[in-house]
Amino acid sequence: MNPSVTKQKSVIDQIPEGSLFQFLEESAVTYRDRIAVIDEGKEFTYDTLYKQTLHLSSLLASKGVKQGDRVMLMLPNCFEYVLSYYAILRLGAIVVQVNPGYQREELSHMYSISEPCLWIGESVHKEKVEPLKLQCLFVDEELSTRTNEDLERVSLPEVAVNASEDVAVIQFTGGTTGHSKRSDVNAS
Repeated sequence: MNPSVTKQKSVIDQIPEGSLFQFLEESAVTYRDRIAVIDEGKEFTYDTLYKQTLHLSSLLASKGVKQGDRVMLMLPNCFEYVLSYYAILRLGAIVVQVNPGYQREELSHMYSISEPCLWIGESVHKEKVEPLKLQCLFVDEELSTRTNEDLERVSLPEVAVNASEDVAVIQFTGGTTGHSKRSDVNAS
């Protein structure tokens, strides 16, 4: 047997089972006070990320997001992206990753093939998403104005995710030969 194949199998066998959100939950316990994310010099611990993820999950649930729904996420590399990503997964919903540089035509195409129930992004993109007639959450407006009490009013549903079968992320290809193509990634 080829030694590189044997080595690859042993590395794959070491990958723990569970969903991406479960990894965050475990990290919040195991690495509670360690830094999870650094965004523009501001540090966020695993505990902070986990708690804020639950708060945002409550907000998304109050907007009707539930297991199996698709949520379009159009943010740059920032804390709010990580927070939104895990909040969507906490509900068993599917992250539809969208490049913030995309224009109306590209967004319209992605909307038509992913059928999201909600769009998350920054208010600078309002004009781009307006034609989609899609419910929106502008992180630079809504996340800063919500209090913990507002977010704790919505109880989070229990969600059973089959990490090896359930789709967690819809990723789009670069579209170098035309429109971007959809690729579904499971939750493991």
